Amino acid sequence: MFKQLNIEHHFRPENRSYDITHKTNWNIFAKNKLADLHPAKKCLFWRAYNDFKEEHYKSHHIRDEAMKMLSLPYTVKQLAITFNRSEAHLSEILGNLKKEGKVQYYKTNNAGFWIRKDANKIIISEIKHKYLKTLNKSKTTAKELSLLFKRNERSCRNRLAELRLLGLVEKNEDKSWSLKDTNCEVIVK
Repeated sequence: MFKQLNIEHHFRPENRSYDITHKTNWNIFAKNKLADLHPAKKCLFWRAYNDFKEEHYKSHHIRDEAMKMLSLPYTVKQLAITFNRSEAHLSEILGNLKKEGKVQYYKTNNAGFWIRKDANKIIISEIKHKYLKTLNKSKTTAKELSLLFKRNERSCRNRLAELRLLGLVEKNEDKSWSLKDTNCEVIVK
């Protein structure tokens, strides 16, 4: 019967009993009201089943599912809501994935976004996107950009340096900046 319902179990011959663990198996048990077949166990099962506070995932479940989801950018908060876990726990998992070189972190407009490294996507802010659009038309210096966007020249240089670190722009010998060819998709957040 357990095989028919796809319930994972372990038989203990010394007690002649079955160990049934994991919430997914208990959900099948509850759905089919199998505990109701044994009057003494019925009350014990339903009390224990109703006391579950949170879903317990199998080993590395959150890590593996997060990797599947991260082909698109997500914040830690969005992932925490999805998996019903704390932001601290998800930050720890993502930090470990970053150390392994599997994900990248981008900070834009006071929001941090995580995405898989092999997704070939770069996340930038709205202002950096304006810089890219301007550089797409022609080579421009930091001073010209500062006048165009009414920003401090140092701020413009800093944004251009950040774009250079991302591999989107390059500084020419005449101190002008130009767009660099890249195979990455740029996402504006």
